[in-house]
Amino acid sequence: MSADVEGYLRCSHCGVEFLGSRSQINHVKYDGSKAYCSPLCRKAGNPLRRPKPTHGPCPTCGKMFASRTSKIYCSMQCYIRSPALKELANTNTRTIAIRNSHAKRYEDYVRANTLPCTECGKPYYRPPARRRRFCSTLCYRRHLAKRFDRWVANPQDIALPQAFDEFLTQNELPCLVKGCNWSGKMLSLHMNTAHGVPKDEFKRAAGFNLKSGIISADLAEVLQRRENQGVALASFDHTGIRPTPSTRNYHSLEGKEHMAKARAMLMAEPGPMHTCRQCGKDFQQSTRMGRTMYCSTRCRSKFYSVSGRKHPLSCSQCGKTFIADLHQVRRMEAGKPVVCSMLCRQVLNARQRQRH
Repeated sequence: MSADVEGYLRCSHCGVEFLGSRSQINHVKYDGSKAYCSPLCRKAGNPLRRPKPTHGPCPTCGKMFASRTSKIYCSMQCYIRSPALKELANTNTRTIAIRNSHAKRYEDYVRANTLPCTECGKPYYRPPARRRRFCSTLCYRRHLAKRFDRWVANPQDIALPQAFDEFLTQNELPCLVKGCNWSGKMLSLHMNTAHGVPKDEFKRAAGFNLKSGIISADLAEVLQRRENQGVALASFDHTGIRPTPSTRNYHSLEGKEHMAKARAMLMAEPGPMHTCRQCGKDFQQSTRMGRTMYCSTRCRSKFYSVSGRKHPLSCSQCGKTFIADLHQVRRMEAGKPVVCSMLCRQVLNARQRQRH
């Protein structure tokens, strides 16, 4: 770990970059010690506070793992690699037919783009440019929690390594601080009033997104039905000079978990057919994401090694003709010497140093 010119350090627990004090910068620079953005991250990063394994073994890796409730798999990666996920995706994934309408009236346009929610079945309007399948964020969390978090371990000890959706779909949120038996609707408010931890510090230490509301599911439904009032209707001017942020480059565990879940759900469906650019063989892409151009890594390496070398040039050192790439052609057009091998380059550089 090192400090940059602006004085930012990287937290050893949540990974966010924060403005460190002079003492923290010196300890990191000269002692090689770890730095934390808040006292809560310092406590959460202490390995002595982590619970001992209580469940297992995991069917995929065979390891024992820690979880507050009885689970089957130790981590999200083990569950994604298991055959149970593919069976669940083939059984429970619904295919929604999108109706493309060229209606002239706005009512017909909205009616043509009104689809049922994948989780609750409630109809909602989805613009054609968006690809969402749920009517609200809460339905999205419930959908992922049913297909992932009910199988994966959830220690729920300060830093949640996984199962964020299952945690936020409960009607009573327990406190994550050891020794505190509180449970209620607004966990972030409890952390601020009872333990003196600001909401942003708590979200970083626990791995939540900074924009996620740490509230119960029933309270989230009530707030979603509420109309905007007061400052929610005001327009703010963001053209002024912004102050230097105290933290930056925070990548939450919740966001990484959502990316892994979305990729796993897409991997259950096979990708399209393509033709290899190197050997011409037809192959099926493993997933729907991206566009694979080669049937194997060997064909890709062979194509890259040959495709860029099509220009015969003369070596500036030995005069030998060789097949060069586009970079060497540009060097020759700029009046710079080109060489056929590393040995000729070393000899040419030695002669230039002797001249100077």
